[in-house]
Amino acid sequence: MNPDEVIPRYLSKVPIDPFTDGPMLYRITTNGFRVYSAGENGHDDGGLTRHENSFANKSDDVVFLIEGERLKAP
Repeated sequence: MNPDEVIPRYLSKVPIDPFTDGPMLYRITTNGFRVYSAGENGHDDGGLTRHENSFANKSDDVVFLIEGERLKAP
């Protein structure tokens, strides 16, 4: 699913990132997608959490990870 399919089907508009006042960020992954905030540092770390980034002290994206078999095309 891409952002154009989500809006306006599920959301009336793109949610605002409370840390940057810009739109929330979106990244397609192998198994689904991520919707995320840049976090306190205001920097887009690619949707990586502290647990996934080897530079853990620099990555603070707030990530909503949506993955699963149901997301795969038939």
